[in-house]
Amino acid sequence: MQPASNSRRWLGGAIALVGGAVTAVGAFLPWVSVHLGQLAGNRSLTVKGTSSTDGKVALAAGIVLLIAGAAMWAATPSARRGLAVLAIVAGLVGGGIALFDVTTKDRQFDDGLRKGFANVQGHPISNAQLAVIKEQLKRLGVSFSLSSGLYIALVGGVIGLIGGIVGLTAPAPAAEPTDSGFGTGGGYGAQGIEAGSMPVPVPPPPGTPPPGTPPPGTPPIGAPAEPQPPPAPPGEGEGEPAP
Repeated sequence: MQPASNSRRWLGGAIALVGGAVTAVGAFLPWVSVHLGQLAGNRSLTVKGTSSTDGKVALAAGIVLLIAGAAMWAATPSARRGLAVLAIVAGLVGGGIALFDVTTKDRQFDDGLRKGFANVQGHPISNAQLAVIKEQLKRLGVSFSLSSGLYIALVGGVIGLIGGIVGLTAPAPAAEPTDSGFGTGGGYGAQGIEAGSMPVPVPPPPGTPPPGTPPPGTPPIGAPAEPQPPPAPPGEGEGEPAP
């Protein structure tokens, strides 16, 4: 399990890094393109993501993804899970705000027109006035469109989200085995004893005294020694002297 855990950890961190880089680059690129048409000789203007609050938020999310992805490589298992959750949140924020701008572009263009003409006239404009203004701008060739930076930031957020999920679901590394003398391959545990690895004692033949039994006639340990007979006097028991 250790190699799999390491590979998932490295993969999650690498994906989060890529997502953060892509999101940050997208924030610096144009998000909106305005074609001025007859108002300014068919010129076009671009608005970078960092010129708006949404683009700055996406940039911050990309930086967070970069930090979390790099830290996941050297973090402990518990810290890595926290960093993975942080990467998931950053990916959701960066990609989510870009997705919101893509899906609500028409409403945001209308809001921009309302604010612009309200500042010029000094009072808000009605929906009917807004419709007239939009029709006049259309006749003059003025148009609004989304640029590549917004879509790049959206893709970067999704990549960072995937990196966080991969890092979060990586299995925890297995504990290193300790050499306690009872493990597999040698020892006295149930797994360390193999068939035939220990000699089987052979029972003694019938009638054999147990080991350590003293020979017959040996006095017990601690008993007093028996007295020895006195030595015979000289000449006793010898033959008669020759005449």
